[in-house]
Amino acid sequence: MPLAVIVIHGKLMTDTGAIEELDAVVTKTLERVTVQGILIDLHDAPFVDPAGFQALIKARNDTIRRGAWFALCCVTKRVHDLLAMSRLLQDKILHVYENREKAIVTFASYISNHP
Repeated sequence: MPLAVIVIHGKLMTDTGAIEELDAVVTKTLERVTVQGILIDLHDAPFVDPAGFQALIKARNDTIRRGAWFALCCVTKRVHDLLAMSRLLQDKILHVYENREKAIVTFASYISNHP
């Protein structure tokens, strides 16, 4: 059950290099044949700006287009509130789990239903 966990350290925003790094890591991860899902851990990302949200949506779309599972976990309250205000949660564009363990359980269930 190959799930790649990508941990974001620091702000995911314009001019930090983090957006470009996320895109490169997701692209490289999706090139691995065995990857069936990507989980982005945001426990150490205190802020995400609009460009950062666009990068997360791009990562989601690239992952889903490949037929793999995608989610976020461990978002800070501030980032969660921004996700809610932007309707990315209500419209179910980005799935967020409060911790890594719950995300992994959901991923395992997804894999058992999508062999």
